[in-house]
Amino acid sequence: MQAPNIALIGLGQMGQKEALALEDLEKRGCLRFSSISDTNPKLANYAKSKHPNRRFYTDYKEMISRENPDGVLIAVPAGYHEDIARGCIDYGRKALFIEKPLVPLKRLQSGIKLVEDAKSHGVRIMTGDITCFYSAVNFLIGSKDVFGDIQRVITFWLGYYNWRDPNVDVVDDYGTHVYRNFKYMLGEPEAKIIGSPIYTSLMRAGQKDFCSFQAATLDDKRFFTILGWLPDFGQDKNNKRYQMRVSYIQGSKTVGKIDFDKPNGGSLEIISRDVMDRIRVADSDARQLLELQGVGGIPLCIEPKDPLREELKHFAEVVSNDKMEIRTSAERELEALKEMWPIISQQ
Repeated sequence: MQAPNIALIGLGQMGQKEALALEDLEKRGCLRFSSISDTNPKLANYAKSKHPNRRFYTDYKEMISRENPDGVLIAVPAGYHEDIARGCIDYGRKALFIEKPLVPLKRLQSGIKLVEDAKSHGVRIMTGDITCFYSAVNFLIGSKDVFGDIQRVITFWLGYYNWRDPNVDVVDDYGTHVYRNFKYMLGEPEAKIIGSPIYTSLMRAGQKDFCSFQAATLDDKRFFTILGWLPDFGQDKNNKRYQMRVSYIQGSKTVGKIDFDKPNGGSLEIISRDVMDRIRVADSDARQLLELQGVGGIPLCIEPKDPLREELKHFAEVVSNDKMEIRTSAERELEALKEMWPIISQQ
């Protein structure tokens, strides 16, 4: 079977990472990376130097018309996702990859209509929920003999300010990641937001940069998270910004800690059960959660895999096989966004 022809729209911060991953996957024979589009003509020189074998366009419609890609990656700011996705659908593309969020949460109804229209045209949409491709996450899911049934997930995801898109706030950026990952680990159950979410602007006016919320499944599996775009925590000796992206997963047998900042798919440790006993989802606060950050445990040996490469490899497989189940389909993201809607509607 011939490798699918993939085109990339958007060569910003995320698009540049995806372009490198696509180059690597082409070398492995998984796809053919033909072309790149970005409205910024200054990026033509960057594309030429970093990706000399890819044709560059400033008009994505011209790129689609000339290159006839089998699948298209959309890596532009979230406020433009819907318009560009509709343009790709109009040009007859049958498989799209859209970076998260599918749409900003406040535009949920537009996202619902987009997915309905895509389905009516026979277009399959995969969303960029990269946490579902972390080796640590999938190892934990497959290790029921070690962890048992997942009962509770506590996540804190703190980092630096996302300046890229004023249409997106911390719930769209970090919240989509952590909540989708919670549902993925539990097998995509129906859930709902419980309690009173905190959703506010702490450090900047006009853009919500802090959120804390809880959720529960119908069989009372619990989720709690703290999300924040905070001032820089500082830099290490390699001038890398500090951030904190950790989940604690309480199983019926033991407790796991996933550190998403570790390279090649994250790290997974078994930690003491009394760590979870020190926290109660109903009355947890930021200070209690942060105290857990320094708690270590027994590391498990996991096959290292780059999660972005695994994610885009899956998209290439979806493009080649229209019967293949999409691990992070737009329909699944929409269900998560619908369940997250009370976070912003109650404010």
